[in-house]
Amino acid sequence: MLSLTLFGSLSASLRYSNEIIPLTFAPRVAELLAFLALGRGRFYLRSEIADSVWNAAESDVTLGCVNTALWRLRHAIEQPPAKPGDFVAINRQGAIGLNGPGPVCSDVSRFEELTRASSSTPLDQVTEVHRAELCAAIELHRASALADFQSDWALRERERLRNGYLNALGRLMHLSALKHDYDSAIHYARLVLEADSLREDVHRELMRYLVLDGQRASALRQFEICRAALKRELAIHPMKETMAVYHQIAGSAIAVLHPVSPGAGMNERRSSTAPRRRGDSSRAMTNAVDQVNVVRNLLAEADQRLAEVLEGGKNEVETPG
Repeated sequence: MLSLTLFGSLSASLRYSNEIIPLTFAPRVAELLAFLALGRGRFYLRSEIADSVWNAAESDVTLGCVNTALWRLRHAIEQPPAKPGDFVAINRQGAIGLNGPGPVCSDVSRFEELTRASSSTPLDQVTEVHRAELCAAIELHRASALADFQSDWALRERERLRNGYLNALGRLMHLSALKHDYDSAIHYARLVLEADSLREDVHRELMRYLVLDGQRASALRQFEICRAALKRELAIHPMKETMAVYHQIAGSAIAVLHPVSPGAGMNERRSSTAPRRRGDSSRAMTNAVDQVNVVRNLLAEADQRLAEVLEGGKNEVETPG
């Protein structure tokens, strides 16, 4: 069996019974192998390979490079006890594919297999088997795919696989929230933001999950993280939907820590005449005041920074170019 790792740097080995033979390749040969592995099931004309891997138009020199790289690849992966044609197949038109009868295993093909069924299933129909497959898939995505290669084909494949990874994380995030497993939902949301810090929709979801998990202060800090990322990378302000979530969380934080109800003053006057145990009231009041001050300070700092940003944007618009 030919075993390939394509997430991160490419590595390859041949496996026969209990024997593992590591393989090494020259850079172009390694890229040719990766290109054929990602397109397994297809056949490519040499001119297509030259245009993709060598980024060159068809010419005798380029086609000669393809033929040389192909010979070196077959010599490396079809060594005894494998036979010529076990892995690299050539069809009647002379097109090439990694489609021989020999088994080929890659982490990318496994990743796509694990995400295929669960990604097309409605969330309310996702089973524990699907969930387990998604968890296994994201474990395979240890690093960006094809990290060694910068050709256009590799960049396209890397982005496609990255989107598949983000979609898998997003589904796990929503599945966890549906089960009220907010700790897991928070974990998956943060993994999404590690890969793409500009996903404002995920910032909003994470803020909600933090509140549902009893972490209001963390939810308010998450708004600041979101705002800073948008300003730094895109020079824009948070969307109105994000601001609405922020104000909702801020308002609920004050209401919970410092409730005000009709007749509050009367109740306070009445309670002042009731007997109290020494220290109980003062400790409770101190704790409540401390919590209120923490939240109010967070809100004041966030609102001040937001006001400064908005005022700055207004001045830029009003100032003539």
